[in-house]
Amino acid sequence: MLQQGPLGEAAAGVLVTSFDGYLRPSSAPRISGADVHFAAAAVGRGYPRVTVAIAPLHAGDGGEPRPRLKNNDHDMTPVFGDQASLKAGRSFVAELLVRLQSQRPPHQPLFPLKLPEYERHFNGAVDALHLSRLDITPQRARHGGPSVDAARGLRSIAEIQKRGTWRAASSVRRYEMAGALMRQLEKVPRPLLQSFPAKLVQLKAALLR
Repeated sequence: MLQQGPLGEAAAGVLVTSFDGYLRPSSAPRISGADVHFAAAAVGRGYPRVTVAIAPLHAGDGGEPRPRLKNNDHDMTPVFGDQASLKAGRSFVAELLVRLQSQRPPHQPLFPLKLPEYERHFNGAVDALHLSRLDITPQRARHGGPSVDAARGLRSIAEIQKRGTWRAASSVRRYEMAGALMRQLEKVPRPLLQSFPAKLVQLKAALLR
């Protein structure tokens, strides 16, 4: 995605935000600067800790109501930069949101691309990395984050359910099955899997520059 120009870079930002926040593909492109709020507990922590209002009842400018979430709810507010994300190595997502907020007018989207553009860049990256065997789509980021967090013991099933606003506990039981995650990892070309730590460093540097 980073090799696909400015929109590809924005798509990479949408992907990591969706993965860390358990967001649906349509949610991250709608985030504006007015939706990003600093958590009170961030003071003195040494790293950013922010909440993001997903599908707030009204736009911050007092305009028309925002589109509801798939479960017909409003106001999903995941915390980015919390301890679980920090341990997972994803605190840079909170840094990215803070940086983008400082660079945009309050009601301008943090990521300047629409859902179809994001899907196009996502699918292009899957093809370029020869990952079609994984049968992944943009929606998988919403499931990948909780799968990794459950497998590593970073969040309980109850915490995952709350973060992703799943109404039924049965909807998140799949994330206890670490075997499914392992089977997916086995499909990743070994050279790509081995290069992941270095690629992650490059990704962080590119998004935060």
